[in-house]
Amino acid sequence: MKLRNKSQRKSLHVALFAATLASTTIFPIIAQQFNPAQAATVPAKSADSFVDSIGVNTHFTYGGTPYERFDEMKSKLQDVGIRHIRDGGYNDPDFFNKLKNLGSVGIKSDIIFSGNSMGEVLDVVKSLSGSIEAVEGPNESDLEFFQFLI
Repeated sequence: MKLRNKSQRKSLHVALFAATLASTTIFPIIAQQFNPAQAATVPAKSADSFVDSIGVNTHFTYGGTPYERFDEMKSKLQDVGIRHIRDGGYNDPDFFNKLKNLGSVGIKSDIIFSGNSMGEVLDVVKSLSGSIEAVEGPNESDLEFFQFLI
């Protein structure tokens, strides 16, 4: 086959290079990755354990948002099977009552505290017994100053 110009020769060289690369490197790697003899067995997990691994962030103290419609939000969380939420810990009795309400239907909370003393955190944990799974220290502490009190 006679190549008429430099462009045709370059195209042929690129095609030959690609074919060589594929046959000597890429195909063997792919074949090795999908070799059934080397596949490790992984025990199946239940769908329930997967659902139990899902959580969402909420903002029940954010005014002017759908979170103000607590009963509707609670219903939506239940409809999709959410069992874990994460929200900011504010010294707000209404907020804590919402978390207790969610806890009573199996939706447990992880609360973020920002600048609260350890005594305040422990008091909240005790008051939300059965509704709280975890507490966190300040979130995004690089955005504002927090004083850590013990």
